[in-house]
Order: sequence, then structure tokens, then C-alpha cells
Amino acid sequence: MSAEESSPITGSSYEPESSMRSKLVIVGVALLFVLGAYAYVGTRDRSLDIEASALISQQQEDGLICCFEWIEHDGEPLLLVITRELEGQYRTVVIRVMEFDEDGSFSEINAIGSPFPGMLPTNFSVVDETAYIPLEGEEGSGVWAVDLSDPAWPETVGFTETADGITRQLSADGDLLAINHTGQFAVVDISNRHQPEVITRIEQPESGVISLELIDQRLFVNDAVNDEFRIYHLDTSDEPTSEMVLRNPDGTGEVVFSFGAEDAEDRLNLTAPAGKFLSFRVDGDLVYLASSDLGVQILDVSNTESPEVIARLDLPDRAVRLARDGDRLYVLGASEGTYDELTYTIHTVDISNPEAPELLDTIDGFQTEPGIQTLTATGDDRVVLGLFESILVFDVSE
Repeated sequence: MSAEESSPITGSSYEPESSMRSKLVIVGVALLFVLGAYAYVGTRDRSLDIEASALISQQQEDGLICCFEWIEHDGEPLLLVITRELEGQYRTVVIRVMEFDEDGSFSEINAIGSPFPGMLPTNFSVVDETAYIPLEGEEGSGVWAVDLSDPAWPETVGFTETADGITRQLSADGDLLAINHTGQFAVVDISNRHQPEVITRIEQPESGVISLELIDQRLFVNDAVNDEFRIYHLDTSDEPTSEMVLRNPDGTGEVVFSFGAEDAEDRLNLTAPAGKFLSFRVDGDLVYLASSDLGVQILDVSNTESPEVIARLDLPDRAVRLARDGDRLYVLGASEGTYDELTYTIHTVDISNPEAPELLDTIDGFQTEPGIQTLTATGDDRVVLGLFESILVFDVSE
């Protein structure tokens, strides 16, 4: 792309920085949100000792916990956990199938490793008993498909290479799947559940997409490098179109990344940069945004030409992760702790009236080393948090 030409996303002028700086920013952001929070990889004891009044259970797993998904099989809820080995030569990505125990903990039914060593996925999708996991390694970058029709015996059914470049995220809905790569998205047909097929690609500015969600043929994308929140419409046309662009609250396009931290403030800024959308959830035409030091913002996208922030809820710390269950939004907050630790909280927010969200409760802050965070709600007044190699279950009943 020349120094100034029409953006394939907005049609407006797009002025990238120098090639070298752009590449450094891409790598920096990828590391920032995936590895930066996990500052000490290796042989250290990653077990957590958290004393919070709402904590039901905590347990150790083998490997770094990357992301969660819930499924239901024969009427029973199951938790799918993606982990990645931290030691050894191969660094396998593993999908673990777990059942809920009466004491609030989980027991592993079975697990299966990736067909080749891979990097850290940050989300995955399950459609009709098939799990789709982004996988990047020496043998390619694309979609790993796992058959979960018998959760006790998960089975790899294939790997589809979708594009070159870094991939950490994908999202599937119906017969479509979108997977992020550096500089483009691949749109994949999964009507044949075990044989995904790339049908088109969406070019984008060199970006640092940290989260995406595909719902009803609309692809919601948070781009942390270009400070844009975008929506693409994936219809039957050859060229998917961008419906809107919203500037992230910071709007600078600047991300400063460095390994390590000199003090507690540095460590917080590394894990939760100020003025950035860090995660989001979509409900119809409403988008709930975790906006770091700007709290939770609720965006109405019913008019894509003029998206409107209809509400904002300030929090006492930085909003970094969201989980939703009906009229409740659960927000993982982070604030300064000691040099080696951050203070985490879990806020319960009433969103029955999206124009007036209300903070209902906060689980007491607990301190631990910063790590990759994944958060989900079980639907029965429990929230599950993944940190490092630990699964933490909290009671969020009123």
C-alpha cells in the first residue's frame, strides 16, 4: 500500500507508518495482549493462592490456560479448556473436556493434543459438536477441527491452512467462520463441518486485532493498532463490506511495548493499556465494550452510519475482560498491586436497562501475578476465571 491510498475497509485515506515501525507495532501488540500479561514463562510454580470470599474452588491444570467455551451434551454442561504446554520441545496446544463437579470444581474427562506444535490461541468456537481452534506453527496457520460428538473421546478430523501470518482468533456462526491473520481475514465455509474451505479473504491494514466475533453474518473486529472497532457484513457478494468504523477511545494508534516492568504502574499499563478497547460482547445491535480506564461502554450499532455510545459505567479499576449471562455482565477489573502482582476484581453489572447499567456487586480484590485472563459465566450464578495454569470458580449470586 502506498503512503496514502484508499483503505479497503473504509474507503477513506489511510496513512500507515513506516514498514519497519508498523511491523514492530504489530509484533508488539500481539505480544502485549497475548504474552505481555504473562511475564514469566517457564518452570516457575504457577499455582495461585487466592483468598476471596466468593471463591468456590481453584485447581491447577497442565499448561497455560488460553480460553474457555461451554457446550451441552445429553443435557449436561461441559467446559472446554484450551491449554498450551509450557515445557518440553513441542509446546502442544491441548483441548481438554471437563465436567462440573458438585463442589464447583471440574474433572477432566479426556483431552487431545494438536496435530503439530502451535502458538497461543485466544479464543475458539464450537458449532454442531465440532470445535474450531486457531492454530499457528511451523506446519502452517489455520483452523484445527476437533469432533466432540463423543466428548469422552475427542477426535482430530483435520487441519485447514487458511493464510500466512500470525493467528490467535477465530469466530464461527452457522456455516461461516472468520479467522484473523496479519493483514487479512480468511472467511471459511464450514457447511461440511469436518472439511472447512476458504471462500474469500478480507484485506485490512496491518493490524493488531485482539478480539473478533461473528454473529448473523456480521464480523465485529477490535483493532488495537489502528484504534478502530469495525463491523464487516459477510453476505453472498465476492467482496465483504465494512459497515462502520468507530475510533477506540485513545485514538492515537500508539502502543508502547517492552518486556518486563519497572514498577507496579508499568505492570498495570502492560496488562491493561489505558484508552483501549480490551474485549467486547455482542447482543443484537448492542455491543458491550471493556474500555480499560474508561470502564464499560455500551454501543448501539442499529444505525451503522452513526453508531452511538448509549451508556458508560465507570469502574474503580480497569475493565479488561467481559462475560455475559442474560441481564448480567461480569467484568474482570485490574488495578495496581505490588511490583510483582496486580489486584483483580470481578464486577457484577445489571444490564436489564442497557441505557442505565448498574454496578450490583464486586468480588473483593485479590492479588496475583498478571497473566493471560479468560472469563466465562456458567448460567447458574458462577463465573469461571482462567489465570496462568489455574481455574478459579466464583459464586456471583446476589
